[in-house]
Amino acid sequence: MFKSIVLPLMTLLIYSCSEYSKVTPINGGYEVTPGSLKILNVKSKPWKVGKKGKFVISKGAEIQIEIPKIKKNHIDEMKKSNNIDSAIIEISRKYQGHLIPIGAMKIPINILSKRGLDSLSFDILYHSASVRPSFTLYSCVPYNESYILKDLEIKNYKTLNDSLTVMSLYNKNYKNIILPFQVQNQTFTSGKNLLGEFRLKFAFYNSLEQQLRSSFYEYQEIVIIKEEEKVTIPGCETYNGDGKQRNEGKKFKWKR
Repeated sequence: MFKSIVLPLMTLLIYSCSEYSKVTPINGGYEVTPGSLKILNVKSKPWKVGKKGKFVISKGAEIQIEIPKIKKNHIDEMKKSNNIDSAIIEISRKYQGHLIPIGAMKIPINILSKRGLDSLSFDILYHSASVRPSFTLYSCVPYNESYILKDLEIKNYKTLNDSLTVMSLYNKNYKNIILPFQVQNQTFTSGKNLLGEFRLKFAFYNSLEQQLRSSFYEYQEIVIIKEEEKVTIPGCETYNGDGKQRNEGKKFKWKR
């Protein structure tokens, strides 16, 4: 009984006691050292499909990460002198030698000074899982898009920098799509494949001018997805993904 109370409390303390970032004034700006930001967890996101939802595959992966903590006085100084109103976290995937942009999320700058909000989570989904509710009511997945993720891990990733630089003259346009802030269940799409290395970067941002206000800090951990197992959902073998039987043009019906 005692252990069941103490362990969740210890987990909460670990997630809510991140150290503040070191902020050092430099000529025209600041050097910010977030420390070693962690990827706290990665897991397959289950998707109940098949007749009566009796079969479980993967919608994609759910990732939980730490975000930098910065003292309020430092936040106020950077807002005033460097025209910052938010931060972004950029996600990309390295697969077969190519670095593929996944997307970015925006974090209101004041969030970084709040204790008790040291982490956030987001989902990287297969295309079929992200668009399915808009095109069909059937509990089947389009042909060749049903997988179970089996080998997910967090691995150290050595980067060349352990800090980022905020400069008043740093005003690089940022054209990637940025999603609004959510503490959890933020959703990105990775197409029909999730294999590869998922990398994270953090930077300061001006949302009104759509410009970066700092260099990027790279997380010194990455998520690696090594294996996808292709599965056939019982009863869905002829499903085409648009409510019709594959190659027949008829309304989809469950096999008995």
